Amino acid sequence: MRRRWSGFWLAVMLFVLFAAMPLWQLADWRSAKREKEEAVVLLYQVALFQMEMMGSAIAQKSAPSGTAELEEWRRALFSAAYAHERLSTAVHGSVPAKLEGLETLMQWITRVQIGGARPLAKEEAELLKQAAPLCGKLVAAYGRLMDGSSSVSDAAGSELKKMNAELAETVKKKLK
Repeated sequence: MRRRWSGFWLAVMLFVLFAAMPLWQLADWRSAKREKEEAVVLLYQVALFQMEMMGSAIAQKSAPSGTAELEEWRRALFSAAYAHERLSTAVHGSVPAKLEGLETLMQWITRVQIGGARPLAKEEAELLKQAAPLCGKLVAAYGRLMDGSSSVSDAAGSELKKMNAELAETVKKKLK
């Protein structure tokens, strides 16, 4: 008789275990989703920090007068573009995949630096003066890209695309 009751309780315990397993998985799934959203917000904060660092480097007291002084701009542009690409991958296309304006400006700076250390030509300095406020607007738009949650603001996203296209167009004119 005792053997029979122990088998019964074993069956009850197995039933409870198998019934509780889906509930446990559901709770774990919901917490994992929340953690992913938190990770996206943290990645956005890193990307925003890189954008602000880029904006700070570009908005310094005066525009560079020589190619050697462009190195800080190039590094800041690269860091901002890299962080943005990682964010874009994490949010699955809610933001532009690449900021073509930053990459085009970085390409232009690299081309100018290939010639060696020399003073910037008048048209090169003019391009930097045109690009600096556009980069500032891009950084401002990036700051409004995400609200408190992990959702992307559509208005800020379209403003970011507009500033990106304007910067890319300005630099591409000089590349030709």
